[in-house]
Amino acid sequence: MEYCGLGDLQTLACGRDSPFLASPSWPLHVAQRALLRTAREVASALAALHAAGTVHGALRPSNVLLAASAADRRGFEARVADAGAPGLAGYPLCAAASAVMLPPEALQNAHAMRTAAADVYAYGMLLYMMAAGEMPFPGQHLVPVLMALASDEGLRPEWPTGQHDHLEPLFRACIAPIPEERPSAKQVLARLLEMERTLKAAKRERKLGMGRQVASADGPREGALLQEAAA
Repeated sequence: MEYCGLGDLQTLACGRDSPFLASPSWPLHVAQRALLRTAREVASALAALHAAGTVHGALRPSNVLLAASAADRRGFEARVADAGAPGLAGYPLCAAASAVMLPPEALQNAHAMRTAAADVYAYGMLLYMMAAGEMPFPGQHLVPVLMALASDEGLRPEWPTGQHDHLEPLFRACIAPIPEERPSAKQVLARLLEMERTLKAAKRERKLGMGRQVASADGPREGALLQEAAA
């Protein structure tokens, strides 16, 4: 297995210097690209697993590992580990705050953990964590939260608005209460690729706009210089 020496996604995304959140030294479009690229890497791994007839069965932020990459502005690439892990009987999250990543059907029936739809639900919660910079339901007592998640009311986290609003519809689709209504990992990947194309097109447009502004600003100055030369 590839060496992943930069820790895991939870530590990175919930840290003070998350690359998925804009700051004075990290522009919004760079943070958006970092999140989309990381999300795409995880979705690609899930889609490959599902295409091979395998489910992950225990997707959580601590088993999305980070491998160093000097060629990537993020400094890392995401790798999904522990695929095919045992069901809830051996699931270490059940006594930890990350148990909120579990789909509601798995909280009611442990066998429902080992489905592609359960993987997609957990993936949606990963999207939330990266966009929010924290795990869902921070500061709340775990047991009442899990009971509310498993109930007919279906407690769900509110998407953090401001920086990654374009991802909210995908997040909502991934955590749909009815498993059959969730997109496949392949569909998730396709939507992310389209978002990346849109973001790249916006970047090109920004560069063109800056070029036009520079040309417009230089125009009068160049004219004045020509007049001086002719005088």
